[in-house]
Amino acid sequence: MHPQHCRSRNRFPGRALALRRRQTPMEAKMKSLLPALLLIMTLTACETMEGLGRDVENTGETLTQESQEAQVGM
Repeated sequence: MHPQHCRSRNRFPGRALALRRRQTPMEAKMKSLLPALLLIMTLTACETMEGLGRDVENTGETLTQESQEAQVGM
């Protein structure tokens, strides 16, 4: 193979830099708010899962109590 074939496929490396556009102020704000949004979503999910755990636990306790009462009444 000729050494020219081993080079990068991008024959105009400076052109890629020229095609990049500048970030708009709104894009910059969104990028700075993204980590905060992800943190809030994570904390909310934790609270939701904790509440779901309590609901499942209460349901289990109620079923256990009702089944014990049904066995006593037989």
